[in-house]
Amino acid sequence: MPEAFEELRLEFLREAKGAPMLFQDLAKVEQYIAETYKSRAFIELIQNADDAGASKFGIFDFGTGFAVGNDGAPFTAGDIEALCRSGSSAKRRGGNTIGYRGIGFKSVVNLAKTVYVFSGGNSFFFDREATRRLLPETLDVPLIRIPHPAMGTGHEKAAAEAARLAKDFGYRTVFVFQEPNDRLSSEEFLAHQANNCSKPALVTSSVRLRKISHVFSCETVVSDVR
Repeated sequence: MPEAFEELRLEFLREAKGAPMLFQDLAKVEQYIAETYKSRAFIELIQNADDAGASKFGIFDFGTGFAVGNDGAPFTAGDIEALCRSGSSAKRRGGNTIGYRGIGFKSVVNLAKTVYVFSGGNSFFFDREATRRLLPETLDVPLIRIPHPAMGTGHEKAAAEAARLAKDFGYRTVFVFQEPNDRLSSEEFLAHQANNCSKPALVTSSVRLRKISHVFSCETVVSDVR
């Protein structure tokens, strides 16, 4: 992992340990934001891909989860910090920065237990249980705050899927959602599919997300949905 990532991760840990009550408050704020942005998770990811200058955006089921990729500019250390901090953003519409909004990205927090990010040589994930192991005295922790390096065993499936999409579609950033909330993820995908997929497929809300690998897959040209 790049040295800048580790420095950033340690900074977030120091902040959490120095102000545990504030850290728990962030968890509550994150959940409120997620509820506010309900049904907009994929829209936010498309918008972020657009801000990154992407021309392609895709959503793919791979059996144990789903992945979202784009071919826009990869993450920098500043982009990772913006992703983790609520309200922190490098966003400049029409500029050269990836511009991932900390607030908008929190719309994904209820979609899966673990969210991976593979971009620009960075491989990391967000997971509440992993955060609690580092902060055992803290009862409630936010999902999108402390990034954990996706190194070693336990991350092979996510890394393999990200590598496959990068190879097959030229994606430079891939988000992998492991252990998804089937109902919420399906609802979000159905809303996205109805509005943005170039070749919509027929599905019903009763179909579980992991059971529709032949349906839960689409690719969108970003310029068509700006």
